Amino acid sequence: MNQIEKEYLQSLIPKDLPNWQDIAKEGYAIGKAIKVIPSLALKNSGYKSEVDMRLDKAAQGKITWRTIMGLATLKDQKEGLEYLEEFANKTGVVIDAAMIIPNMLTGIPDEKRKNVPKGTSFILENPEDWQLLSQASHIHTAFCDFHIGSANASFNTENALKADSSYSGIFSQFVWDYPNCNDDIANLCDNLKAISMVAAKYDEKFVVDTYMDDGLPSYFLDLASFLGYAKLEKYIVSTLCGARYACSFGQLMDETVPKVALWLGLSQVLKEKDQPGVSFVFSNCIDHWDHDLEANYGVLCTELLLEILTEKKYKTGVSILPIPITEKVAVPTPEGIANIHAAARRVEEKAEEWRDLIDFSKIEKIRDILVVQGTKFFENILDGFKTAGIDIENPLELMVVLKRINPGALEEMFHPSLCHSGDHIKPYVPTSMARRSMAECEEIIVKVKKFPDIEKLKNTEILVLSGDVHRYGIFVLSGVLNGLGVKVVEGGVGMEPVETLDIADEENITKICVSVHNGQGLDYAKQLEYLGKDRGKEYSIYMGGKLNGIIGEESEPQDVSALIAKTGVIPCETVEEFIAGLLE
Repeated sequence: MNQIEKEYLQSLIPKDLPNWQDIAKEGYAIGKAIKVIPSLALKNSGYKSEVDMRLDKAAQGKITWRTIMGLATLKDQKEGLEYLEEFANKTGVVIDAAMIIPNMLTGIPDEKRKNVPKGTSFILENPEDWQLLSQASHIHTAFCDFHIGSANASFNTENALKADSSYSGIFSQFVWDYPNCNDDIANLCDNLKAISMVAAKYDEKFVVDTYMDDGLPSYFLDLASFLGYAKLEKYIVSTLCGARYACSFGQLMDETVPKVALWLGLSQVLKEKDQPGVSFVFSNCIDHWDHDLEANYGVLCTELLLEILTEKKYKTGVSILPIPITEKVAVPTPEGIANIHAAARRVEEKAEEWRDLIDFSKIEKIRDILVVQGTKFFENILDGFKTAGIDIENPLELMVVLKRINPGALEEMFHPSLCHSGDHIKPYVPTSMARRSMAECEEIIVKVKKFPDIEKLKNTEILVLSGDVHRYGIFVLSGVLNGLGVKVVEGGVGMEPVETLDIADEENITKICVSVHNGQGLDYAKQLEYLGKDRGKEYSIYMGGKLNGIIGEESEPQDVSALIAKTGVIPCETVEEFIAGLLE
């Protein structure tokens, strides 16, 4: 680590932090006092926790299946769980657990929700809401998104624990920015309190869950860095805070062999004697087609075959989470969830025929590389942080530094291939998103350079940001614009409409591109229209991503591109369309 890097790290160190141990004690006391109401699933299963169920099934060579669901209303969500249970009773296709995915507003304290664009799914507000879902069916509920990791962590986690959520998360989301929640220190203190609540339930096998694809690793170039970062998170959660920790990943990975190798490596370094180290493996979503949805079964089922065989061989206790074929175009319905789980069970029926044909030696070799190099990455981070004066025994200080750090810089400073060399990263096992994003940028640049007058964009200043917490869109967009010689100002993720225009005004920029994903596009566009008129300024605002939302009494998201266009914001389906719009 050179002097410039050392000074950069020192600039991230917070001043006058509250005493983290006092916060942890407060959270621990709250956790100890929580009386858990057993979920309907566990009441009738004979297991005391989802962890015990996973370990028992794994020992028997059985698969644990999990789904993810976030419907429009709390009533829809309850009925969705009931539908999946009815489907199981009819077909034998049992789903063991469901990740409950509420609206992002759930992760924001009630008093700070004013003017925050609403997404597509329901909001968890009252303690009864968590209980309603945990008692809705024999599918065990796990409350993940917008709990630990959010700006409303302790309130949500307390209710999740009371509702018997064995896995609470998602810890990696603590690096996200939440609208109207600008006090990072206060937010992270609240997360520390929530983690300590889970620590108080250690003996009852409650776990702090994380999802790598939602955190800093989504920027990494190497899967070894993924593993090393998971070890860093476990160090914070388990070593320093005394809570159980488990890791999940997968949505942003398209190559099954390195994905399975990462799973086995993470399981090896994170597992405990009485707890799996990996909570679930998510299906690949980046290879999905949007023009022929049924074709997505081909991608999904080939991946599922190897995952099923892996779990039967290694018995890690992981849950497999297959994603519906409609994921790329709309929020999955209960029917879509049931369909993909039925397909997964048919794959499982035939999997034994392939067992002896699969050579796992290549996978194990990649696993071993990831474990060795990922461990070095983790150790390099701790050593480097300590050298820079960061208190590596203070979980709050570590979280603040990680919240503030540039994820690319984190990997570049401590990756084993270049630590002390000053050269470029040489990935041991390249990440799918890094490989695909760079390839996508290059492909788009080649196409748009053929546009008439494309040279006019050189030195144009454009503000690029995300209206929610997803980073992939702005990563690709910024890469393309930089390749065209555009001066890109990145506004970051989770930007509110007023912040968007504030940054534009500060930078004296009138061209803005907003990426959205969580169904808040129309509301966001309306607020931009109102704020622009209020300021008496004219902006050229483009919006891309997933342009859908709940309209009227509809329960499923609809395309809102035409409605967005009426606000004066220009909807764009592709980056190419955005570039063409800039040239008009």
